[in-house]
Amino acid sequence: RRDSSHSTSGLETCRIKSIACTLYWKNLEFSVSEGGIIRTFLSKHTAFVSPPPTTEILYNISGSAKPGQFLAIIGSSGAGKTSLLNVLSNRVQGAQGEITVNGESISKNSSKYNRLVGYVLQQDAHLPFLTVYETMFYAGMLTLPRTMSLRAKLGRINSLILELGLEKCADSYVGNAVVRGISGGELKR
Repeated sequence: RRDSSHSTSGLETCRIKSIACTLYWKNLEFSVSEGGIIRTFLSKHTAFVSPPPTTEILYNISGSAKPGQFLAIIGSSGAGKTSLLNVLSNRVQGAQGEITVNGESISKNSSKYNRLVGYVLQQDAHLPFLTVYETMFYAGMLTLPRTMSLRAKLGRINSLILELGLEKCADSYVGNAVVRGISGGELKR
């Protein structure tokens, strides 16, 4: 468990700058190869193997997400909801179409875009025997810039815990299906 001297109220917090982003996507298309890696490789490098067939996952998809707007992506199983989110969050290669943030194409600024846009996977991986604070601490130490001081990193971590409304469960274990921990809503945040 976390030492009480590291409580979220006792450490200096760091203001997180919020950026209002409008995300537009137009004519998105995404398909996957059915033949597997070996067949795809052989078809590109030999004349004896035909290219594998492809399955179109997304075709001519357009939409937008604006600041302060609640957006639901709904559809039946296999409809491409997760594929759309993967394309929009730049997690997959090979998608066609146009994606802009505040009017700027993401293809020109993909590293900047990756810092602005993301989503939590349906089954995100957490260590059940770490507390919420410890989980945030390790994530912060691994992802925040090396040039940032330890004090600034701790402030950022504490600010994020407060912003996400997790201060009441900061000392609780994350848990899993076997180990009792925080609620599903807290886990998602």
